[in-house]
Amino acid sequence: NNSCRKPVVSLSHATKSYRVNRPLGIIKDFFLAPPSLSIPAVVRTLPGFKLTFTPTGIPPIHTTIRKNSTVLSTTVASAAVVQFHKEGNYTYVASNQYGSYFKEFSVLFRGGT
Repeated sequence: NNSCRKPVVSLSHATKSYRVNRPLGIIKDFFLAPPSLSIPAVVRTLPGFKLTFTPTGIPPIHTTIRKNSTVLSTTVASAAVVQFHKEGNYTYVASNQYGSYFKEFSVLFRGGT
């Protein structure tokens, strides 16, 4: 039964990528690099609304969302969920064994200033 076989992983240090051949023939390429996330410079939302931030990259990915020195969320899960109660500037940090990704963004409430 093909569904019981383990994935075959081939590693290439020259290109810093690896390929996983999964039992059902699905092939996925990964790059050995820090995680990333697409966040706009300004996030518009409603007060108290929950937003989900899902990074891409090789797990485990440690994520943290801060406002100044206050940590609002820290997780090793596949996504960070944050409820924003204040407008302002925030920092998103995602890291794995290959490095870290930092992104600063502003939260503005819809209908707000």
